[in-house]
Amino acid sequence: MNLCSFIGTCLEGSVVTIFMEYLTGGTISGLLRSYGALQEKVFQRYTRQIVEGVSYLHERNVVHR
Repeated sequence: MNLCSFIGTCLEGSVVTIFMEYLTGGTISGLLRSYGALQEKVFQRYTRQIVEGVSYLHERNVVHR
């Protein structure tokens, strides 16, 4: 599973800053800009990982955005 680690938070006034582990590799948006449309198998793999990650968080009652 590809979830990054939660490091901590900082509350300043009404602003909450969340600190997460830095992951290399860029974003899906960056991949699309560099290589164009994803092949269906690659798209399926990314979609499965996203859904599994959200499911993992929901099972543990984790608030996410």
